[in-house]
Amino acid sequence: MEIAGRAAIVTGAAAGIGRGIASRLHAEGATVLLVDRDADAVSQLAAELGPKAAAHVADITGIEAAPEIASACAQQFGGVDILVNNAGGVVEPFFPDNDVAQWLGVIQLNLVGVMAMTQAVIPFMTERGGAIVNIASAAALGNSSHAAPEYAAAKAGVVRLTTALSGLAETRGVRVDCICPDWVDTPASRQTKASMTAAELATVPPVLLTPDQIATAVQHCIEHDESTGRVLAWWCGEDTWRIAE
Repeated sequence: MEIAGRAAIVTGAAAGIGRGIASRLHAEGATVLLVDRDADAVSQLAAELGPKAAAHVADITGIEAAPEIASACAQQFGGVDILVNNAGGVVEPFFPDNDVAQWLGVIQLNLVGVMAMTQAVIPFMTERGGAIVNIASAAALGNSSHAAPEYAAAKAGVVRLTTALSGLAETRGVRVDCICPDWVDTPASRQTKASMTAAELATVPPVLLTPDQIATAVQHCIEHDESTGRVLAWWCGEDTWRIAE
């Protein structure tokens, strides 16, 4: 799929990975609906990108927001061709030391929101074709310990959701892929590193990925029509992504 002239939605677009992805899609000629719950930041990004970008303030942990977002993109830009499910995150304390409301909110944001957005855009993509790229995490892969089990579990759900939806390429013309990046250099990750002990910092890669590198992987998934149900892992210290087994 060529990105130029397409209508795209990017969730969590105001900063970090989402900002990098949204900026890349815009630079490649797409019109982009920037979705974020930070009204000031997302409006500022829309103003910087110009008339082919629009801000939409929403919190995707509220499932009812997804149909409104999809409809807003279709009304403003004439359809929905691309969805990047990027919004996500987790805050301390982590499971099992937090309460049910907090860990459930993490799952709603990182997994349920992805499912709701995917379901909302598919009717708009079915006749014209579309590409969905889910941003998961290296936390979803493997069987090692993780500091935030609720986050790792939700992102693992995104990985399996992606592979389970691979058949949509044939039945609906909608391709779904997933990217699992290692540590990415964002304001959130820098804040996390600042609160770590020396022993914890020793486990963090010395050179982090950049949002622009993740945007490159997203662009690859969108542009390569044979790509569907693919899970790409990108580890710090490597030059490119690889298919996760």
